[in-house]
Amino acid sequence: MAELHIIGHISSAKNFKQSHLLCKWNFYVGNGWKIVSGQEEGQTQESCDIYTNNPIWDHPIDLHYTTQTLQNSPKLLLQVFCRDNYGRILFLSYGVHNVPLSPGSHILECHTWKPIDTLICINDTNCSESIDSTIYTQNPTVNDLSTLEISSNDIEENNPFTTIIPIDITSSKINSNVTEQEELELTSTTISSPAVYPDNDEVLILEEKEICECNLIKFSCDINCCCDTDCNQFHLSAFSHCQNYHVKVYDSRYCYNRNFILRNNTAFILEKLGNNLFCILYDNLPSTYNIDNDLIINSEKDLWRVIQNKYKWKMEVSTGLPKYNLSKYYQHGDILWKLHNKSIESIDLLQPGFTEICSFRKTLRYLENWKGACIQNDLTNMNQYLFAITFNNFTVIKSLPLFNDTFIRRQACQSNICLSMRTHYCRNSFSACNGTKISSFCINSTCTNIVKGLKYVITHNGSAGISNIDAYFDIGNTSHAFYQYFEVQYNWIDVNKTKIFARSGNPGYIMGKPIIFGISRANKSNEIFFNKTDGFLTLPLAGKNGECNQINRHIIAFGEDVKLRCSARLLIKNFTTLSCTELQNLTMRLLMKDSLLNASQHYNAYVSKLGNIAKKDTTDWLQIVFDRIPQNVVIAHTIGKQILCSGLLTSVHFNILYSKLPEPKTLMNHKILGVGITFGKEEDISWPKCIPKNCTDILNIDIISHVNFYDVSKPSKYHFVGGPNLDIMLPYDFFYPFLNGSKEIEMLNIFVLLVIYLVLHASI
Repeated sequence: MAELHIIGHISSAKNFKQSHLLCKWNFYVGNGWKIVSGQEEGQTQESCDIYTNNPIWDHPIDLHYTTQTLQNSPKLLLQVFCRDNYGRILFLSYGVHNVPLSPGSHILECHTWKPIDTLICINDTNCSESIDSTIYTQNPTVNDLSTLEISSNDIEENNPFTTIIPIDITSSKINSNVTEQEELELTSTTISSPAVYPDNDEVLILEEKEICECNLIKFSCDINCCCDTDCNQFHLSAFSHCQNYHVKVYDSRYCYNRNFILRNNTAFILEKLGNNLFCILYDNLPSTYNIDNDLIINSEKDLWRVIQNKYKWKMEVSTGLPKYNLSKYYQHGDILWKLHNKSIESIDLLQPGFTEICSFRKTLRYLENWKGACIQNDLTNMNQYLFAITFNNFTVIKSLPLFNDTFIRRQACQSNICLSMRTHYCRNSFSACNGTKISSFCINSTCTNIVKGLKYVITHNGSAGISNIDAYFDIGNTSHAFYQYFEVQYNWIDVNKTKIFARSGNPGYIMGKPIIFGISRANKSNEIFFNKTDGFLTLPLAGKNGECNQINRHIIAFGEDVKLRCSARLLIKNFTTLSCTELQNLTMRLLMKDSLLNASQHYNAYVSKLGNIAKKDTTDWLQIVFDRIPQNVVIAHTIGKQILCSGLLTSVHFNILYSKLPEPKTLMNHKILGVGITFGKEEDISWPKCIPKNCTDILNIDIISHVNFYDVSKPSKYHFVGGPNLDIMLPYDFFYPFLNGSKEIEMLNIFVLLVIYLVLHASI
């Protein structure tokens, strides 16, 4: 009996267009082979390389076979999957490679390929596509699209059947007969009603739903949210897809005429009932979701018991020049175009590359809000991105078809088609701005009145294009490298700015969204007040030199555990007990913010249970619980050359309990069940006392804040509502001619009835 050892690893993939890849692998052998140890199938981790699109897996393989024959020797099947922008796992291609039976080290390269279902091309005119299944062995041609690679380790020399399998799997490019001109025509879309998603011919339709989880901005149409009641048919024309669409969960007891699954790339057999015989066509039963999984917290004591007993502590790389289509109206995701020196160019801002330095470009996309920051370290007049003229010395094309029409007829762009920016110059805040132009320059690495931040506010009218654009410049001086930040914000032209506010989820919180905070103005009041633009839980944030920023604060994001540290600084002429009290007040203001600090003394601080605030009474809000009320009792001491403050509070810990909402499993929204704030232990902190007379003592103190989220959801159990009772009546002559009254015939009648009952039961 011979033995075969396969030791190696699946190394990498090459030339795939997608960046997020994983590989499933299976070894197949004949009846004469028997596995002794190891796994014959498995899956690599998901790997991403956004720069070269050659992700590395290095997934180990270790198998041991015994055999009495060389026939049906092992073959390796590899299936490549990718993750798209919506988090879905999609099948890409597969390939098969024979395992070498000669001992030694081998590097295997195998083309992967993807079959094409011709049924899909029934309504198309150019669907003939060829597939090159040649195994790639040495030099890849320009048509090679993707490669998987497996390299090997050492093997046992004494065993003639010991083989090492590293594998390099390559896919050939699918050649299409569609010409470049036809391709441009296929990509162009026109405004229609209902809208059509160009990638898969999906018809976009406005549809009201009981739960519209993508409706996150109240009184304004959310982009690509087809169930938002604030949207109309005109808004729909600017959508690229419906983000509220989810694959439905089907009950096998029902029959379906339409094929809601076009391909089956899984190992499972899809159930299909024959001819719709005895199928439920329609029912009026309400939908049933999973069981309630909320942790029961009825009192403050219950909250602390759970906390103390259970819980302790894209970057887009452009491969070529973008193309524009002068006949296509703007839709979500389209490149935003500008007219600069009589040429049409994309609007680009700066973003960090391999380091935090501003070395890459960010192309602005229509209806996509964006924020970014990067380091500017070239403080010279040669760096054009330090000056406002770089960001406003062009006009923005309102609509490409309108631009095409006016430009062809007049060889010029009218002011209502090519929009000039309205420029605002600001100091320290975008709320204090004016339109007076400011002179900027740099001398000896010291720059005056340069752009430290930029905010574009673009008012649009959906597919009708841009109405106006405002550029807000944060102007300042610097003599060293600094973070230059950028923001792009889109607003509907007909939106009521006094009424809209952003939700943190709908119906429950979404991961990464702010936690909404409110207070009651009186201890016995049942009405909660919150700031629509700034009503979030925040923590102190370090600014320059590690000092706590007096203006900007870190917004606590749902589901994000953080630990932050910054330093507070107080200058004192004459050190007394009042100095320690003043330092403690400063510390508490930074830790808790004024509104939350006041709330901690009166127990009237609240957070929204869900992300979509519907009411201002306490039914939709959850009271924050404090472990104790800070007393601010501090004592000052002078000991030799040291000054000391005892009883200082310098840290705070937020404990937040949450669970997943009992809604359909397509939603990933959450509900807050409890918020407990714990203050750190009082500390004694000392500093060296200044010696000269009338000198200034510098009191530095580190402020630390923690946030921990705890998921207390129970496992979800999904079930469907039971089917309705069926009353079945048979014709009066159904059992004719078996009606003569004999005992034998009666037994046959009973048998026939039993068979019919079983058949009906199985069909339903």
